Amino acid sequence: MNILFDPTIQFLQKVADYRVARQEVVASNVANTETPGYISREVPFEAYLSRAESGTSAGPRATHPRHIGGPAGGSGPISPPVESEGDAVRVDGNNVVLEKEMTKSAENTVGYMTAMTLIARKMRMIRTAIDDSARV
Repeated sequence: MNILFDPTIQFLQKVADYRVARQEVVASNVANTETPGYISREVPFEAYLSRAESGTSAGPRATHPRHIGGPAGGSGPISPPVESEGDAVRVDGNNVVLEKEMTKSAENTVGYMTAMTLIARKMRMIRTAIDDSARV
């Protein structure tokens, strides 16, 4: 068994990638708080995870026709953000609630830090096993 490709580490990497993608969408929502007609967006975890597990997230992606390897546009891991539902639309057509977005950002940061902490602990366990086996 290759411990670097442990399912736990792979899953935690997908969680961290999701948190990065979600933070980008939350930042976009915050930046467009006063943009008339802007509808807030979200990256659903289930859709993101199913796309990542289907294999469409593997490897780098070509985003320009002159990039080496793969067709332009690529098939990156980020599920297209979807419009948030249930938020009241203001008179200007915008439905971004700044307080809600800041709460999402804080929750997202905690989730990202948790995934990174768990990956670091797993790596420390691997390093300890290697160090202990070298002493024998």
